[in-house]
Amino acid sequence: MDGTSLCREREAYSLLTAWTLRYRKNMTGAQGAQDTVAVPPAPGAERYLALDLANSAVALTGGQVLDLLATPAAANAWLHERGLAPVDAGMQEQCAEQLRAMREHLRALIAATVEGSPRQSRRSGRSTTP
Repeated sequence: MDGTSLCREREAYSLLTAWTLRYRKNMTGAQGAQDTVAVPPAPGAERYLALDLANSAVALTGGQVLDLLATPAAANAWLHERGLAPVDAGMQEQCAEQLRAMREHLRALIAATVEGSPRQSRRSGRSTTP
């Protein structure tokens, strides 16, 4: 692993650790009511919308998941809060599914970047490194 990849990995780990600590602190003060927990944004989410989308599903204690895009209404609200859709866009399930699928692809891309996995060049099919 070269110095740049190691630096990116440490930065991502640091961001994830800081976010996890803030989340746990929030959960401790939430009196156990998971449906009313305001999950803090991941560090950098205000600046990078892609990071915000990637973190729109959060693993909670006990194996539960808080998915901010779980329903069409929730996905519409998430988009509206970021100025990406009108409040009454009428999101359909198919569109919400596509948004959740895009999130999973984005998460895989971020994970591959952090891990330093080689990417496939679209044109040549050859493996490249970031």
